[in-house]
Amino acid sequence: MQKLLSYTTACLIIALLLCIVYLSHIKNQRDKIQHNLNLAEQQINNLVDINKNLSGSIDLLEQQAQQNRRYIYSLEQKRKQTQKQTDQLIQQFKRLKNENKTVNSWANQSLPTSLHK
Repeated sequence: MQKLLSYTTACLIIALLLCIVYLSHIKNQRDKIQHNLNLAEQQINNLVDINKNLSGSIDLLEQQAQQNRRYIYSLEQKRKQTQKQTDQLIQQFKRLKNENKTVNSWANQSLPTSLHK
């Protein structure tokens, strides 16, 4: 009986040691997984920060593009206005050329030879 009890005790101790080793192995795996999760969380936070910076840059570029569109529109309006004024002045000159004798004689003068070249 004593032998049976000592074998049972030895088996229980071995089983207990195996459980301790297995639990230690599981704890190490859990720690590795936790470390990997922490690294992944840091990477996600870094990517979120980069995304915020890019978003800010995109917003700035969109604002600049809108400002450029307004500026181009303004320039186009000024060009149209200048073209309209030019057309009016040309028409006024043609009218004066036909109606005013002094302007007509000045406009019909031939250019000096030095200006032809």
